[in-house]
Amino acid sequence: MPVNYSTPAPEALFPVTGVRLGTAEAGIRKAHRRDLTLFEFSPGSTAAGVFTQNRFCAAPVTICQRHLAIGTDIRALVINTGIANAATGQRGLQAALVTCSETAKILGCEDRQVLPFSTGVILEHFPTDRLVAALPAAKADLRADNWHFQRRWDDSPEHGDHARLHRHRRRHPSSFVASIGKGCRR
Repeated sequence: MPVNYSTPAPEALFPVTGVRLGTAEAGIRKAHRRDLTLFEFSPGSTAAGVFTQNRFCAAPVTICQRHLAIGTDIRALVINTGIANAATGQRGLQAALVTCSETAKILGCEDRQVLPFSTGVILEHFPTDRLVAALPAAKADLRADNWHFQRRWDDSPEHGDHARLHRHRRRHPSSFVASIGKGCRR
């Protein structure tokens, strides 16, 4: 985490022309979490990527590299949390490809114009069916001013103390770092 960084308040964020954002609960790893984010870009948008040089990379990284090698006219990013789809072999590659094809279907673009991203636990097979089932909800949630997703998570009662700690950390990052430093022993 960057030192002295504060997450901007949602009201301080402004829409980016040509970009819409939507979130949904897919239940990738745990239920009742907005663990799927869909970015939709207007036609004519371009993208670039910087990738790990490690030979060991997750399936979504491999697919992103392939898609950007074909063309930079990207129309969507699909991001999930919970399971990283890493170290899952051919099955993981297939899951990333299905993610792209199903997203392309609902957005009316080509598979190669979708970039998949996954973060979370490695060595677990990715539940593509859950992601695919949640894509229509993420599409329905697409808005240019949809920067409120972080606030919804923070303010949700089910996240209790963790959400309060997260809000405190955003407001007072130096005190949070100092309190962690005091608790560490060498």
